[in-house]
Amino acid sequence: MIALSSQRTAQQRQSVAVWNERLLLIVASLLSTACHGGMEQNSCSIILLAPRSGTQAAIGNQIGRARLLVEEQLRAARDSAITIREVDTEGQPAVARAELERALGRWQAPIVVGSILSTETREFLQPMLQRGEVILANGSSDPTIRSLPYRHKRDGFFRNWPADDVEGRAMAEYLRKTDRARRLAVFHANDAYARALVDAFVQRFRDLGGQVIGPDVYQTNTTSFEPILRRLPQEGHDGYYVVGLPPDLAGMYNAIRRNPRTSTMPVFTAVAAETAEFRSLVRGDLNNLFFTAPSVDQASASYFEFREAYRKRFNGDSPDVVASITYDALRIAIEAVRTAGCDSSRIKEYLYRMPAFQGITGPTAFDDFGDVVTKPVSLRYYENGQLRTAVQTSRVQQ
Repeated sequence: MIALSSQRTAQQRQSVAVWNERLLLIVASLLSTACHGGMEQNSCSIILLAPRSGTQAAIGNQIGRARLLVEEQLRAARDSAITIREVDTEGQPAVARAELERALGRWQAPIVVGSILSTETREFLQPMLQRGEVILANGSSDPTIRSLPYRHKRDGFFRNWPADDVEGRAMAEYLRKTDRARRLAVFHANDAYARALVDAFVQRFRDLGGQVIGPDVYQTNTTSFEPILRRLPQEGHDGYYVVGLPPDLAGMYNAIRRNPRTSTMPVFTAVAAETAEFRSLVRGDLNNLFFTAPSVDQASASYFEFREAYRKRFNGDSPDVVASITYDALRIAIEAVRTAGCDSSRIKEYLYRMPAFQGITGPTAFDDFGDVVTKPVSLRYYENGQLRTAVQTSRVQQ
């Protein structure tokens, strides 16, 4: 009986100890949640949209790297009042909208940086503007976003990347002014970005006396490009104007260079040629390749500091234009929150009236439709593997 009583007493003590341990864990969890909740309430979030998975993951990687550099600056400044919340859009418009809505339901976030993809932005823009959210796209350069039926002046949508019609016209004017091309074979991917840019180019090129063969459209998931090139004449023109996303643009460029009849022909394109993904997919040295891109003064002290920090953080890699534009977009968003507070309406008004933000990509200021009006467009080219700048416009002309 004594042994049994002692055994029961020991079991009771063990049971009490277990329950005490569980109680301590519950209390600790509740305290952690309360503290975390308090931090969440005291912190203003900036949501960053990035296609970290899916077919556009390479672009998302550059966006994520820009975020890491900006976060390091926040930590160095001991700024815990602002938190960047990255959301994976998977490169899919429906996913982008659903994940953005879910993120906004979780965090207090008066401003969203993204999307870089026009198709994603077109999917979520109307409901976001209706709820008063500020959208600062680090891309979404489709010019038709400017004239969507629900858009109006000072509605809260901004982009620090020149619209595609600006790039398209800049290339057409350069080619005709220099008489570098009079007749071109034109291809573009079946994508809103590529289509809008080519439409602007073709119209301006023809207005200036140029002739166009095509345009011919191909699918973005194409893997065999020689049959596509054969759909248009391979002779009787001055070169190719091809616009697509980095993977398919690299495929088209490689196919042109593999063909003995077109191997030395000039290829004209747009900003995808400046991405790290495009360069990694090209076979051989880049040569006789011309492209338009947002102008970045890579000789400036601010860009030099950014590039060195990027190289140090990412094993000697150099940043591409996506990382640079995203870096500035995040810094603009942070400056807006610091100045106007965690309030979307005040942030919106600040962005419309702010003096030109001096970033690593140059000054950024917006018009009443949120388009950047201070970002020049550069005409750049590769010659025997070396990247050079041919000309840049003085400012964006919408």
